[in-house]
Amino acid sequence: MSLLFVEDLITEKVATVPLHLVTTEPSACNDITLLDNYIMVDYGDAINAQYRRDFQMAAPAKHYMSQPRIALNFLLDLGGSAYLPRQMTFEYIEKKKLYIVDEAPVYSREIFAAYLAKSQKVSVIEQTIQLFPYVTL
Repeated sequence: MSLLFVEDLITEKVATVPLHLVTTEPSACNDITLLDNYIMVDYGDAINAQYRRDFQMAAPAKHYMSQPRIALNFLLDLGGSAYLPRQMTFEYIEKKKLYIVDEAPVYSREIFAAYLAKSQKVSVIEQTIQLFPYVTL
């Protein structure tokens, strides 16, 4: 078994994903106090701490999920609200199945690529990373 050292890894930021609070209730778009059935998606300690600071007076989440896609499916099936990546919700906002809560803060999640510096596929990985500035998030 070979050891892996930090200098063997290359990490590069490839995107920043905005997380918007969305709801299935159109009446809650302009009044954050009307939000019900909140689904807490685990985006990591930093975002979770920001949420707790910003929503100290809010009712506790009714559901906790580790994956935004699962939370989105749950939300569309049963209703409620959740912080979800903008690009994941765009089509449902356009179809009026989800609504952005205008007065809620927008959080963001940084996405990184990590790969071995001596990988045989470094050129393919670097070419792929170059595509991220052209991806609409």
